[in-house]
Amino acid sequence: MKPALLLTTVLLLLPLTVIGADWNQLDSGITDHIYGFDCHGSLNAYAVAWGVSPGGIVVRTIDGGDNWDRTQLAANSYLFDVEHVDAQTAFIAGCLGGGSQAAIWRTTDGGDSWISRAFSTSWGFYAVEFPSATIGYACGWTGRIYKTSNGGDNWSLLSSGTGNVFRWMEFVDDTHGYAICGTNYNNPNMVYKTTNGATWSYVKNFGGAVVVGGIHFFDEDTGLMVGISGGYETVQKTYDGGETWDVKHTGPANRTLQGVRFRGDNGIAVGSAGRILISHDAGESWTLDAATTPAITLLAAGYEDDAAYAAGSGGRIFKRGDLTATPESPDMGILPRLLPNYPNPFNPVTTIKYTLPQAAIVSLRIFDVGGRLVRRLEEGEMKSAGNHTVSWNGCDDRSRPLPAGIYFSRLQVKDEIAAGRLVLLE
Repeated sequence: MKPALLLTTVLLLLPLTVIGADWNQLDSGITDHIYGFDCHGSLNAYAVAWGVSPGGIVVRTIDGGDNWDRTQLAANSYLFDVEHVDAQTAFIAGCLGGGSQAAIWRTTDGGDSWISRAFSTSWGFYAVEFPSATIGYACGWTGRIYKTSNGGDNWSLLSSGTGNVFRWMEFVDDTHGYAICGTNYNNPNMVYKTTNGATWSYVKNFGGAVVVGGIHFFDEDTGLMVGISGGYETVQKTYDGGETWDVKHTGPANRTLQGVRFRGDNGIAVGSAGRILISHDAGESWTLDAATTPAITLLAAGYEDDAAYAAGSGGRIFKRGDLTATPESPDMGILPRLLPNYPNPFNPVTTIKYTLPQAAIVSLRIFDVGGRLVRRLEEGEMKSAGNHTVSWNGCDDRSRPLPAGIYFSRLQVKDEIAAGRLVLLE
């Protein structure tokens, strides 16, 4: 069993400052890295962690995060995900024996005690999902997906159709769900789904330039992925069950998102450099709500009722009030706005429009679906505040016509990036 995805170097001894919004750091009482977080109501939450202690750690709050109780599970255990069923019942996904076998832990007394079950057919589980009180799923190494139909008493192996490592899973009801896998634990980029709660089918491969850091689905067809694409922080959305994905957000280079949670149309995404993004329109647009200094890695998010949480390296947990109550945005740099290009789809020429709130040095580039730079439309040019238009004729930097397909425009001003999707026709 390998460590969790993309944990960067952490600074454990320096005091942290949260820049922007109404986020406050809670005292979790641990310094292990938190990989999984889940809330139930406004007061109850679990976080699961490992990395410093000799085994996996569970911390629990029943008062909205003011106090946390700590329970250490088996020695040499790793914990990656936690899922509430109700106030008393919850499940944890992970592994035993330092990664020699997968394990599920269950509590039925609100976290006072945990009972484990080992699965020798897999090295470990990364995710556990309970769309209802009796139906649950777990996934992990060697393509293993298990299902319970009686609240965790018994588990049966499903046919996933792959031997890859499943990293993320999300269900919208008892039978419709999605899972993301990769050839190893640190490169999940393939989408699988089930429509009957039993058999799984391959949907899409994002390619080697993409690493998925988390998923959320609103219904059977509509969902989000967060992660990194072509070296840049990304949020993408599907409307057709994972077949195609539209870019909704592109962030700074060498940054990745590693957790996403929604309640209705309001959601949170967290990741490296302590960045916390929020959305109020089901992921159509995103705003940088906060960041930490020094930069740390946020690995998990939680959102329930009137509170949102972000958790990650060094046992750190941050909390703010209901995301529907949006504070004034922090001053984190110029926020460029990239408008939809027209026409789109196009051939031979399309017009790209963008807006700057103040004068700034601008970079506007075109990338193909593999994340390769194909055209520099504007590079290091000082532009005045206001609206700007640029035409693109579907050619690369050497004036060679590019093949028909999907391309992405990327507007960068300082560390802020906006992205758009362009379709070049034959």
